[in-house]
Amino acid sequence: MASIAPQFEQLLNHLKARVPEYVHPLLDLSAAAHFLLNPPDPNDNPAGRWFLEALSANLLPDAIRDDRSAAWRLTTVIVVDADRRARITTFMVGALTHSAPAIFPEWAASVLDDATRSAIRDAFQAASSLTDSDRSFFCFPLLPPNGPGRIERRSIGLPIALTALSALTGKPMADSMIATGDIDPANSPFSVRPVADIPAKADVACRSGFRLLLIPAKGESALQRDGISIKPVNDLEQAWLWARFYAPGWEIELDLLYHTQNEPGLLVDRSRMRHTVKSFGSRRSCW
Repeated sequence: MASIAPQFEQLLNHLKARVPEYVHPLLDLSAAAHFLLNPPDPNDNPAGRWFLEALSANLLPDAIRDDRSAAWRLTTVIVVDADRRARITTFMVGALTHSAPAIFPEWAASVLDDATRSAIRDAFQAASSLTDSDRSFFCFPLLPPNGPGRIERRSIGLPIALTALSALTGKPMADSMIATGDIDPANSPFSVRPVADIPAKADVACRSGFRLLLIPAKGESALQRDGISIKPVNDLEQAWLWARFYAPGWEIELDLLYHTQNEPGLLVDRSRMRHTVKSFGSRRSCW
């Protein structure tokens, strides 16, 4: 480790010399995110272990870096600036194996307003209730502390809740999926509440290459964009179903699966309808 650590530090300092000083913590956080997602083995990757141990506790508390069994996920969210421009940003979400003193680093208050932090707490509460889990969470945005890009309001509740479910269950989400919406943590299945600026968010999601956007069913439910499927969802359970299993062409099957959870007879009716259509087509081909 003695020979590798200085090389890694030299590389990081070289990168920092090329960007404004306020971006330096973001480089540290980005490197930390990589090593949290890919826990370094002290023998195979001593530089990674050295970096996490040397990282300032002001950025990530010691207890978070020392939890080597935590399940971490990287997720993308859509946020809207004060001038109503939508953009994509990234969060780290970890399901910990021990209790944590807080779910955010102290500097998070400089980039997340009260409503956003409250929405994240509610998202974690809903994910824990849905999975009957007592694990603690930790969350931080990949943004420079005290830098530009402050995140406001509650629309990241749904993507954070989905990411927490992925971390708790160990199950991946569909590629090219992104979501926006607020979570009501009061009662299962945890309603997805309306949020603002859905058209702008759909535009940036499409431009960024996403193929599925989950939005609240209440609000812009008829919204359409070329190149992206926009799915209105009623609650967290429905959103999780789509986030887990979405693939182009599976829209009808996913809707059917969701509705049959409460009305099993729909599956029988659907099977009968398919059989009738198939039989009618066979007879017609003989005419």
